[in-house]
Amino acid sequence: MQSMAHSPTFWARPVVLAMGGAGFALAATATAAAAKVALVLLLLPRHGFIVNAWALAAAYGIGAAMLVWRSSRGLSRAGSPA
Repeated sequence: MQSMAHSPTFWARPVVLAMGGAGFALAATATAAAAKVALVLLLLPRHGFIVNAWALAAAYGIGAAMLVWRSSRGLSRAGSPA
């Protein structure tokens, strides 16, 4: 089992915040929350309560993917010679 310290999503938010990306971290969280609300509103009446679990997983994935993308982009720029 992989520990949390080795997970890219564990370090993504602190890296983005350290690079001065508090606005991006907020935008990623807001995007994930909006995606969850939209999925629940669209799919809950038709498919029932299990949609809430899937929407939460999808929202977490969206937010984590945005943060990992931004942190990896920032780290690759920081490590490249100017």
